Amino acid sequence: MFTKALLALSLTAGVSSAFAAQPRHISVRLEVGQTVGLGDCQGTATAQRRGSDLILIVANTRDCSRIENAYGQPLERLPDGEGKAVFRLPEQIGENNLTIIAQSKSGETSAEVTVHSRVEASIDNSKSEFSISTTGDRDSRLAVCGGKVKLEFVGSEAYLVFKDLQNCHEYDILAEDGQKVKFPLTSIDGPISLGYAYSGLSFKVIVRSERAQITGNFDTFKVKLK
Repeated sequence: MFTKALLALSLTAGVSSAFAAQPRHISVRLEVGQTVGLGDCQGTATAQRRGSDLILIVANTRDCSRIENAYGQPLERLPDGEGKAVFRLPEQIGENNLTIIAQSKSGETSAEVTVHSRVEASIDNSKSEFSISTTGDRDSRLAVCGGKVKLEFVGSEAYLVFKDLQNCHEYDILAEDGQKVKFPLTSIDGPISLGYAYSGLSFKVIVRSERAQITGNFDTFKVKLK
């Protein structure tokens, strides 16, 4: 009887030890304007706007001083007089879900925070807005980016062709209702395929510089396919 009790106690201690060795991890979702707790990391994470920037504030963490994105890369840290860790988070036009991981040096304690935000394309800030279609064959000038854009066709495929861009390196393509379509934000390194030339689809194209603020100046134009 006594031997069985010792064996049971030993097994219980082993199970408790195994559970104690497990990393203490929490996953939370954070909306702009909200604050969430960081579990065993202690402290809080807050997402807020400062002008057009999305800011993450991490405060009062106990030992989770290592803060990175989901790929193990450091975040852009900003100076803050209150001693908090303040970071500027990258965004794209449309829906954004950026995962941030705060972790202890030992790796036993961590908090995974997914920051959700949405950025609307503000057409009011566009310095040039125009339309091009399958019936037009002239180049259209880009007031902010410099250079020109033209709609060209190769067989049944439609392409956007940019020429002599000076200030812009990225584009984003949205549907007519402002929702981002299958095209990701991509650097401009050649003609951009819009797919089947006779699809009848309409797109809104935004061209901007790599470091442009979301509400800064950019060029916008509409594309109408047959």
